[in-house]
Amino acid sequence: MRLAAYVDPENTITGLKQKGSVRLYDQIEDEWTEVADLSMDVNEAEDLEQLQSIIKDTVGMFGGCSVLIAEDMTGVMNAILESVGIKTWRSEGNVYDVLGYVASEEERELLESMAVAPEPLLQGSECAGKYHINLVETLKTYTKLNSREILLPFLMRGGYKSLEIICEHVPRWLESDAEKLNVTVHSKTLSKNGIRVIVVPKDGGNSACSSCAPSVPLSSCGGGSRRKGGCCG
Repeated sequence: MRLAAYVDPENTITGLKQKGSVRLYDQIEDEWTEVADLSMDVNEAEDLEQLQSIIKDTVGMFGGCSVLIAEDMTGVMNAILESVGIKTWRSEGNVYDVLGYVASEEERELLESMAVAPEPLLQGSECAGKYHINLVETLKTYTKLNSREILLPFLMRGGYKSLEIICEHVPRWLESDAEKLNVTVHSKTLSKNGIRVIVVPKDGGNSACSSCAPSVPLSSCGGGSRRKGGCCG
């Protein structure tokens, strides 16, 4: 897991308007390692547009991280971060005393969301393996969930050949995690407001239809054949 925190030179979590920087931390087994130190001086912003640019440019270097820990921030800053898929945690103290707790809570919340998150809908036959979800409408209905909590459980589980997502913008975490999820992500702006995103597994994916599995010879099936999932002699 990767987490981001706004800290001062002594690794103390501080507020976004204070002197400091955004540091990225990767968890390797039970140890946390700093992997990047990013500048994000919000005090340089002369207006809202500049503030958005400063924050978004920094978030663009998060590399799949979707959580930022800070002591405090304004409501506007929080709204900008949320708009690009970053969840914020307010905390204080030495960052290494906080990272483990935040990570465990994030994992717990993800597991809980997997039980309640709406599933993409199957389009056509199971063998086709094509799924669809209107993320814009889903987020309006499930207001306590974000795009990552809705989509990630499905993408991690697999069992699909393509997933069509209708959204307002391509989730930044999805682009960042595409290689880890072993998928390609294609997007196209629709004629009306919105974007169509198609996610395709690089290995071709697998549908839930067992009859689609290839046949292989099996002598114990009486010289017949067996599909991946049972004897078909």
